[in-house]
Amino acid sequence: MMEQASATHFTHPAEGPDVWVQHFGLRYNPFYNPFAVTGDGSELLEDAFYPGAGREALLEQADQACLSGSGVTIIAGADGSGRSLLCRQLHLILQGEARVAFLQAQLLTSTEQVLQAIAGDLQCAASPEASAGEIMAALRHELQQPGAPLVILIDDAHLLDDSLLGGLMSLLVDTNEGERCLHLLLFGDEDLAARLDSYAPVEVFLQDLLLSPLSIKESADYLQHKWDQAGASQSLPLSPLQLQRLWQRSGGIPGALDRLAESALTQLASEADSRTTLPIAHLFALVALVSILLVAFFYWDKWFESREGMETSAAAGPTVSPDEGARRLVAPVHVPVPAGNADGVKPVPAAEPRVAVAPYQGAAADGDVQVPDSGSAPAPLSATDGETAAAVPAVVEPEVKAEAAPKAVPVYTAAEQKLLAMPAEHLLLQVVAAGAKDSLQAFISRQSNREELLMYEVIRNGKPWYVVVIGSFADRNRADWHRAGLPEEQRKAGPWIRSVADVQAEISQYRGR
Repeated sequence: MMEQASATHFTHPAEGPDVWVQHFGLRYNPFYNPFAVTGDGSELLEDAFYPGAGREALLEQADQACLSGSGVTIIAGADGSGRSLLCRQLHLILQGEARVAFLQAQLLTSTEQVLQAIAGDLQCAASPEASAGEIMAALRHELQQPGAPLVILIDDAHLLDDSLLGGLMSLLVDTNEGERCLHLLLFGDEDLAARLDSYAPVEVFLQDLLLSPLSIKESADYLQHKWDQAGASQSLPLSPLQLQRLWQRSGGIPGALDRLAESALTQLASEADSRTTLPIAHLFALVALVSILLVAFFYWDKWFESREGMETSAAAGPTVSPDEGARRLVAPVHVPVPAGNADGVKPVPAAEPRVAVAPYQGAAADGDVQVPDSGSAPAPLSATDGETAAAVPAVVEPEVKAEAAPKAVPVYTAAEQKLLAMPAEHLLLQVVAAGAKDSLQAFISRQSNREELLMYEVIRNGKPWYVVVIGSFADRNRADWHRAGLPEEQRKAGPWIRSVADVQAEISQYRGR
């Protein structure tokens, strides 16, 4: 069956038996799952929703798309990325702006059950025994009636079969200019957009938004945000190294971060509590340590005197004169002279060790080759008169320096060059974004202002992602005024305001990777 929104009041999870929550003085567990309690978690969304990491901007874009015109908006992300929380938050915002049908898809849900839930929330005249065809006819009739825009929010829409999703999108085909706006907001996994792209009618405008994993900086900010919301009087007691490990293990998925952070804080609280109480064995050890220190204190003087006596006796040992020490350090080197070296040619000496030796007494006569005896230091060998010792040049190979590979210069498209040339403090409008480049190019080609539309490419979750933007505005008022004057198809896409600096950062990051 379908899980529908309700105003059921329920107990806050803070009243649970979490010891670590009390240890840190928190009002409640900041990493609780708001959907694991009775009801739909609507009363807890104010604390649970994290506006950073582009979540707030994505919420604004989806809200604008629902009110701008008919179409399909897909918000995709991995399990635990915050899809359901964002869906509930958007539901709360839209309740005062449109007539909203909200449902939670489940496996093995029949088409009639889904359509009955939608018809009931949109207040369509359909009997409980009506068939799927009769309910679809009632929905089309409701579209022809004047009134507020209609929005259908489906969480976990990837669990629905293709025939049901195709039937819902058929409600958007052949709509007249005066009919009410109907927008489908589908929250699902990352493969949902590819499924819908394969069979969506050409007339239906389709755009997909992505909930990307958090960066390490965004993860730290996310945990600190939830920590502060729980009434913490101190900063999050996790070191940068611990935060990095949490981010690596979670992959930047908020749901996984919650579980890992709760486990780490539980361990910290347990270790802190164990340090405040000493077991009996520790008390015995403490008493023994104090006894040893007292004994050392009273016998310190005697020990010190015996220590001085030992050092004095050691210092009174035999001494060695400097000359004797120098003679002992001298190591005689026997240099054998080959028999065939009678012509006095000086051989190339081997590298001598750097040993300080006493100077050799008595100079050798010119022209004689002196071989020191075993009790003297070696004397240098000299050449005979009129002859020059042959110099053996050392072979030195030239050092070859490896040339650094030239750094690739980023290549920007014409559209990207225009965006990079804009003032960073200006604003622009993001018209639409999707993973299908061909469909976006077809969208641009049929626009009357196609010369003003600029498309750039980024990477989202390892896949190409294409974004279409327009304009360069000095303030938000000018951006709002220009948004109101966009062609109808672009207004239906739900354009939203972004800073030029953010767009330039995305382009530079993608091209410089």
